[in-house]
Amino acid sequence: MDAERREIAYFTGSFLPPSEIFMVEQARHLTKYKPRFIAAQRHASRVARQYPMQVDCLSDSVRGRVAAAKLKLCGWVDPMFRRMIKNAGLLHAQFGKNGYLAWPVAKGLDLPFVTTFHGFDATFVGNPLTVEGFNQRLFFWRGRREMAKAGLNCIAVSNYIRGRLLELGFPEHRIFRRYIGIDTTLFTPQPGIERVKNRVVCVSRFIEYKGHRFIVDALARLTRSGIPVELIMIGQGALRDDVERSARGKIKKVTVLDDLNQKEILSLLCTAQLYLHGSYKTSTGHAEALGLSILEAQAAGTPVVAFDSGGTGEALAHNKSGYLVAEKDVNAMSDKAAALLTDTNRWQSFSQAGVDFVRTNFDITGCSKLLEETYDNVVREHASERSAQ
Repeated sequence: MDAERREIAYFTGSFLPPSEIFMVEQARHLTKYKPRFIAAQRHASRVARQYPMQVDCLSDSVRGRVAAAKLKLCGWVDPMFRRMIKNAGLLHAQFGKNGYLAWPVAKGLDLPFVTTFHGFDATFVGNPLTVEGFNQRLFFWRGRREMAKAGLNCIAVSNYIRGRLLELGFPEHRIFRRYIGIDTTLFTPQPGIERVKNRVVCVSRFIEYKGHRFIVDALARLTRSGIPVELIMIGQGALRDDVERSARGKIKKVTVLDDLNQKEILSLLCTAQLYLHGSYKTSTGHAEALGLSILEAQAAGTPVVAFDSGGTGEALAHNKSGYLVAEKDVNAMSDKAAALLTDTNRWQSFSQAGVDFVRTNFDITGCSKLLEETYDNVVREHASERSAQ
């Protein structure tokens, strides 16, 4: 079977932070293309070791580090890249900054090329000097503009991101909206697991735009109203300690976990009565592109309350599988949470609607099939352009 599959090379920055498991899940569900990864560095997460993917990590050798530096500083394509992806039929960069970095590799090796924009890479509107990393600063300073002007193929992970790419000047016919999808054979209700009364789960990195402080305040208000809740937060990030300290000061039962694999996350989602999502749009444009954790929660039968921000509205069926409330509206979030926690019939209706919504619209098998159709189109167009030269 593998001998018949065309190889596709994924270019990314790190393999594999827990927050980017979706990259490997998407690649794992391909049927026509065989994936391999080229990463600048290895991430020390437990989940990275659980995926048997072929990964070439540039930081593993002096030659690789030199090749990465030359590519980053002057766009020079070291011959080792040709050896790494000599069998690849297409180069797919994950995240805009990595697309800008990999662009010379695709040109130098005459490969079909596409970049997926996942969120901040498309929505950022601030000063490039305020972001971390030389490559990312260069990308925001001039990279997006150059990629748009060149009419490079790009994948938007939601309609919200597609709209932002249009605003940045990318040609409409070069933008493909492709949802990543959820493995609904894994993320599905577990009949043997009991729901814990008033347990609320949130799976998000501890960074500002994820809005944990609003979730904490909404649940603190719920507690004051006479509905004691338990909050479980899963994630990593610079604000973890601050968020945990605040939560423990306002909510009686708080647990914070990180570096969990998908089965462990599923188990917690299946014990929860509610999933809260506090992402909002910051002044620099940081916003939720879609919200894969929202989809995972619904697929597990857990209703959602979230702020109506960025692409979040695409990830749930409002008033059916969850509720959308205005950004930062703690009172509204608290009220909708109370409505679901105190009304058994409503909860059951929303629970089943969430499962149906994700299976119908975001099953990863169907989403991956559409992605492979995009690959086919990009490969054919590249061959046509090359033959016309």
